[in-house]
Amino acid sequence: MSGGLVAAAENRSTEGYVGSAVQCPLSGRHAGRRFGFLDPLEYGLGLWGGWLEAEPELVELPDCSETGPEPDPAGCCLFAGHVERHTWEAPL
Repeated sequence: MSGGLVAAAENRSTEGYVGSAVQCPLSGRHAGRRFGFLDPLEYGLGLWGGWLEAEPELVELPDCSETGPEPDPAGCCLFAGHVERHTWEAPL
């Protein structure tokens, strides 16, 4: 991320710090926009960096509300409406 975008993210961050190296947790071959998690903002809302062949931008996205199967239903660590699998479905 660019220095200006990192500073803007840190100003919005609950922790006051975000890393400048952000990776998209979705598969390397998905079409469309890429996203990288930066910081939780409040319950149910996260600060993400988004990019697609242009300058990255900061976006606030609601958390994915899906949970995995019983008996230990882990929640998905991505944003609502993401493409592909939920985080508990990712191969190890």
